Amino acid sequence: MGSSPGCQPADILGRSPRSIRRSRWRYERYGYDGLFDRRRRTPSPRRAAVAEVERVLRLYRERYLGFNVRHFLRRARTKHGVRVCYSFVKKDRDEGNQPRSPRCVKSKFMLRVKSKHL
Repeated sequence: MGSSPGCQPADILGRSPRSIRRSRWRYERYGYDGLFDRRRRTPSPRRAAVAEVERVLRLYRERYLGFNVRHFLRRARTKHGVRVCYSFVKKDRDEGNQPRSPRCVKSKFMLRVKSKHL
């Protein structure tokens, strides 16, 4: 593309030549540690405490198994003072850490077939 020495690596990596120059400068000045992304250095002040997360997951696993996330959170907030958000519990369940609530056995198809024969 261009004749500057940063253009070819930039094209290969899908980055701009300027970001390649900045990365090279950080590497030359700070070494390998200069290439780490330091934007997320401190945890968010809104991050849930580890003890709270363990308590919520233990409640979901031991006491409210079979509840969907919305109903679990409604109960957990009123009875146990849980303060985590819906998406936190849903994400943790969807990642495979918690069992899903069992689906209803009867389907709409089975109900239609049954009603035709009556």
